[in-house]
Amino acid sequence: MNKDIKTKSFFNKPYFILFFLMSVLFVIDMITGRYLTQNGGAIYPREFSHFSGVFFSTLLHANVAHISANSLPFLVLGWFLKKTMTDGEFYLMFAFITIFSGLMVWIMGSPSFHLGASSVIFGMWSLILYFAFIRRTFKDILIGTLIFFAYGFTFIFGLIPQEGISFAGHFWGLVGGILFGWLFLKSEKIEHGFSQK
Repeated sequence: MNKDIKTKSFFNKPYFILFFLMSVLFVIDMITGRYLTQNGGAIYPREFSHFSGVFFSTLLHANVAHISANSLPFLVLGWFLKKTMTDGEFYLMFAFITIFSGLMVWIMGSPSFHLGASSVIFGMWSLILYFAFIRRTFKDILIGTLIFFAYGFTFIFGLIPQEGISFAGHFWGLVGGILFGWLFLKSEKIEHGFSQK
C-alpha cells in the first residue's frame, strides 16, 4: 500500500507531468511530420510566425536522441528542486525560464529552429546553485554541491558554442534561472516581512 502511494506521488509531481507532456507532444510531432515544430511550436528568431515558440519550444524536441538527452537531467534536477518549492512555484519557475529564455532567443538567437527543454534545464541548474549560494541552508548547499559535481562539467561544456546546439537557449536559460531565483527570494522575504525597515 505504501509503495503504491509513493509511486502515485511520483507521477503526480510537476516535473514528471511536464516530462510526460513533452513525451506526448514529441510523439504527436513525429507522427504529423513535425507539424508542431514547423507551425509555431519552435522558435525561429525574429520571425513573427514563430513567436509563439517563445511559450512552447521547451516542450518540443528535434529527435529521439534530443529528448533522451534532456529527459534524465530534467527529471533529476526537477526532483531536487521540488525539495525546495511547492508545485505551483515549480510550474511558475518552468514558465518563467521558458518565456524569458525564449524571448531572448527570439530577439538575439541565430537564424534556425530553436527547441527543447535544455534552456529550462540550464535554468534549473543555475537556480539550484543560486539557492545554495544565497540561502545557504543545509538542504540547499547539499543539493547544490551534489548537482554541481554531478553535472558541472556537462553544463559548462554546454555553454561553449557548438554546431547544431542552441548556445543562446542554454545561456539565456541559465540567466533566467538566476533571475527567477532573485525574484523568488525577494518575494519570499516580502512575504515573511523581512523587507520592513
